[in-house]
Amino acid sequence: MKPLETDYYERWSDPDLVEKFASKNVDEFFRTEIWALDKTAGDFDSVLDIGCASGRMLELLKEYSDNLSYTGVDISADNIERGKALYPGSEFVLGNALDFQPQQTFSLVNATGVCQHEPDFESLVQHMVDLSHRFVMFDFKLAALEDHLIDRDRSYCQFGEHRLYYVLLALPRFLTFMSKLSGVSRVAVWGYDTNKSQRSTVPDGIERLVSAGVFIEKGDAPCELIVDLPEWIQATAES
Repeated sequence: MKPLETDYYERWSDPDLVEKFASKNVDEFFRTEIWALDKTAGDFDSVLDIGCASGRMLELLKEYSDNLSYTGVDISADNIERGKALYPGSEFVLGNALDFQPQQTFSLVNATGVCQHEPDFESLVQHMVDLSHRFVMFDFKLAALEDHLIDRDRSYCQFGEHRLYYVLLALPRFLTFMSKLSGVSRVAVWGYDTNKSQRSTVPDGIERLVSAGVFIEKGDAPCELIVDLPEWIQATAES
């Protein structure tokens, strides 16, 4: 297996994207983010936000918990500097979340908007579980596949010279992976039909996609899986 390229990270420092995330409003967050946060019932007081950009997730988090500490990690120095300016009472860390080794765990670890562009998403998800003592949330994209599609030549988002991975997952393999995570008592998956963006390219034959959110509760095994997805994609895990 050839080493994974890292130049795709450069996209997150483009000025247009930094500005877009810095001006993000609460009503622009994903449906899957609202779904997952509703499941917490506001029962969190410390948050690690992976791929935090300028920290605008804080505006949504404050609607669930009015007394929380926030730590954001992002690969872009421009995003981190913008976050420090917007939210001086919070902590912002420059770096790759896969290398982030804090001294404490968090009651909520979030990485929405990250896994569909991260080829090593399985390592990231396990790392998130290890860094949480209560909840984990993230999202991803599904297609009717026999195996995950993680190939930047075949499935990608193009922005000028920068090409991001557009990771498409196969539901059976994904659920097997989730059921084997250590330290997890419950995994809920919920999603809906979606369209690929105009800047996304996928192989011919992939006509339908699902945007899915994952909500994880820490605890002792065995892990309970709760799946609520469109029937056509859920059938791929039942056949």
